[in-house]
Amino acid sequence: AACKAFAEYQINNNLSKKRFCILRVPNLYGENQPKGLIAYTFKSALSDKKLHFNNDGSLARYFLHVDDCSEAVFFAIQKNLCGTFNIPSNEKYSLREIISLIETTSNIEFEKRFDQRKPIENIGKLNFSAFGCVTGFKPKKSLNHYVNGVFPKYA
Repeated sequence: AACKAFAEYQINNNLSKKRFCILRVPNLYGENQPKGLIAYTFKSALSDKKLHFNNDGSLARYFLHVDDCSEAVFFAIQKNLCGTFNIPSNEKYSLREIISLIETTSNIEFEKRFDQRKPIENIGKLNFSAFGCVTGFKPKKSLNHYVNGVFPKYA
């Protein structure tokens, strides 16, 4: 996060007279995903079924399928956007909600360990309206559908 913020700062301050487009992407999921929360739970389901998190599990994030993300990038190029935009997502889940969704879908119960720390939340400050208004983009895929379609293959 710090590297991304610094990169945005550099772009905004060094390219202020040039055209640029920064797209802020939510957490991605999709086929053959090597890392991230969804990949972590899938790998755990195939091995020891143990999950450990460094917070209390209430951390909420927005999720977007990689196909929807690539469509959003296409829309940005097509509209020749300039500026900084948050790519919208309709889906917000906490860590605990995602684990519950996967457990329900797969009939696997994970051994879960959460630390007592409350996560630092910034999700309430995100504004998705600008990108959607300018491009007409709306995500099509859902995490629930993805998990129901893909996860049984791993169980």
